[in-house]
Amino acid sequence: MGKKTGYEKLSFLDDPIWKTKYFLKLPEFTGKQKYFWVGTTVLKIVLLMAATTFAYQNLQHPKTLTALVATYPVRIMAVWKLLHLYFDKKRVDYLFDTVHTEFWNFDIAGPAVDKQIKRRFLLTNLFVLIHVSLSTICVTLFILSPLVEVPGRKRSLPNVIWAPFDTDPSPLHEVLYVILLWNMYVSIYGNLFYDMLYVYCVQHLYVQFTLLKELIQNLSAEIMEGESDVDRFNSEYFQAKVMERLKICAEHHNRLLKQKLLRFLNNTYIEISRYGRNIEDFCKGVLAPQLFMSFAVLVINGYNLSMDTSKSFSQNTMLFNLTFSSFVQLAVYALQATDLHEQSLSILNAVIECRWYLFKSPIKRALTFILMNAENGIVINAAGMATIDNPLLVEVIQKAFFGYNSASSLYQRIEAVAMVDGKYFARYIG
Repeated sequence: MGKKTGYEKLSFLDDPIWKTKYFLKLPEFTGKQKYFWVGTTVLKIVLLMAATTFAYQNLQHPKTLTALVATYPVRIMAVWKLLHLYFDKKRVDYLFDTVHTEFWNFDIAGPAVDKQIKRRFLLTNLFVLIHVSLSTICVTLFILSPLVEVPGRKRSLPNVIWAPFDTDPSPLHEVLYVILLWNMYVSIYGNLFYDMLYVYCVQHLYVQFTLLKELIQNLSAEIMEGESDVDRFNSEYFQAKVMERLKICAEHHNRLLKQKLLRFLNNTYIEISRYGRNIEDFCKGVLAPQLFMSFAVLVINGYNLSMDTSKSFSQNTMLFNLTFSSFVQLAVYALQATDLHEQSLSILNAVIECRWYLFKSPIKRALTFILMNAENGIVINAAGMATIDNPLLVEVIQKAFFGYNSASSLYQRIEAVAMVDGKYFARYIG
């Protein structure tokens, strides 16, 4: 029991992320990959600045402006996540490698738990697949109908940018078209790289807590089963075997949480890497802007869908897919974080439900240390500003609806004022 034998390979349907991570090669940022990574990020920043310049030129046209900035949150987060992955590449490498070198096999707690874990992996990854599919459909629709038609241009581009030259002549138009389309796909998959890593790490950490809970609940299982409780309590063999199992569980529990040091029974301290703490640190710098950008998408695109009735069916479908995909993305973060927090706290119940009356004081002290370590659990937060959990989803929807109502009222008021003569307008703003 409790021996770490590495990561048990899953089928592609169980965990497609386990396979695709080798294709993405997230931990490797050297050589040609490094230059490609940096070059892609720089190009995205340049194109974002070009789009911002065009948006600045349309400040007097609210409907056009909101359509122009509809995709801004996705683009900004793609750049931010790509930079975060690059500059935090050592942590990325650690998060991947730890799963394979230090985490327990799924079958360590029996076939029933193994089946439950694989079902959870499949459902979670299907949820991620919905998010990716909607985003990809949205980008593909840009080919059929761009969100904003630029006056004076005979040939439209999939996305609007400012350029100091005419973009209509061939082959310049075709080159820009391919670059902009590729840039939009990079926006989707730039977000996806980080999201896949987050889901991959949180899922495996959740599984480790599940396995640990099962093992703690069965600390004394199959040890002197036929003997009385009194004989088991007085047996040195029984106490030694339970202590051996408990030490493995305690070391692994500390590795999963955020404490750096754990005191064992001989009053020595052992330093162990902290997977949970690394996930918390890795997420907080990204989830704060992600939370704000998800809110911005809901408000801006909700306004676009309801106020601008001149858009085509494909444009409305595009905006709806983009909006719903952004919400699903936030839901992936929140649902996973909530499950992880609850599962990390479930260790408390597992320890409490142990048969304490069979154990002598050394084992009871060790169980007490586990209780102390587990009392706070793992909390994923957005730079300390908000806890990423299920109630946050409801709060974001409520605030987005309030923001949408405020934007709609403001626009209607501006339109009403713009219809009066200049004298009344001057008196109004005065």
